[in-house]
Amino acid sequence: MSTHTFWNSLHGRIHTFILPSLLTEGEEPSFSIFTRRIVHYIHNSFVLNDPDEGNHLPDLCTMDGVRDLFSLFAATMLLNVFDQRTYQIPSTSANQPHDILEKIQDLYDLNAIPVVERHHFCYTRGLVLDLVFWVFDHYSFSDCHNLEKEIDGYRTMLIPFLVHLCRQIMHYKRVAADCGHITLSTKDKVKSQIRSVLLFREEMEEEFNKQVSAQHEAGYFSDGIDSIDNPTDIYDMDFDLTSFTVSKRQFPASNSIRSANFLLEGQTLADKRFFSGLSCQFHLHKDGTKSNFIFCFSR
Repeated sequence: MSTHTFWNSLHGRIHTFILPSLLTEGEEPSFSIFTRRIVHYIHNSFVLNDPDEGNHLPDLCTMDGVRDLFSLFAATMLLNVFDQRTYQIPSTSANQPHDILEKIQDLYDLNAIPVVERHHFCYTRGLVLDLVFWVFDHYSFSDCHNLEKEIDGYRTMLIPFLVHLCRQIMHYKRVAADCGHITLSTKDKVKSQIRSVLLFREEMEEEFNKQVSAQHEAGYFSDGIDSIDNPTDIYDMDFDLTSFTVSKRQFPASNSIRSANFLLEGQTLADKRFFSGLSCQFHLHKDGTKSNFIFCFSR
């Protein structure tokens, strides 16, 4: 994954996630490891100003570079969504009846991702949030029709970009499943995972509701209904950023509140359920009995 082709890489990951048959050679590459490493690399370069990390970075003075950064942000937010282990039950829990495991998975989002790696996912999401807040403090954005007025790039561009992409993934997955492309990641499970991302921060939830309402008012598809009368561009994963411009600030702003705990800030609603379950030993039974699990703490 090149730092200059994040958008294309993200599109490729979406297609191979929903249609694994597109992978013609070998096993599926570890997209999550690549994403985590690149987030650390770019955060070190920009935020920590690491002199050894200055090459091969997206050019944030161009909208192409900004789109690549937004794509990295989206990929990081969706690490659990794209990981097939999210939809699997851990093999170490084979001592439990399958119906009990399914109930625990639904309640606590227990899956086959090792606990330590799940911590890494959360930490990386917190790190990428810190990265984009740094970017918006160091770069200003405007609408091309009114260059004199700065816009809130985070709420006007980045969050709508993420929400639009997520809604298109849900639609894509639903259509693929209806056409017979069945995988462990069912359309309902993918929708649930994406909603756990979009609803874990207030600004994301507000934008999600805004986009759904706008399409309902226009008479187009909702998250569960499609119509042949919809215009083709409503199914496009692309988000038009061409009407915006970016420039580097002479003096950094300090509008954002920087995170002091990346691990906590990066927990989606699904993660919160999981760590809640972990703390209570995945308590499920009304009689007070606990579920007996052995966890893999490697990686």
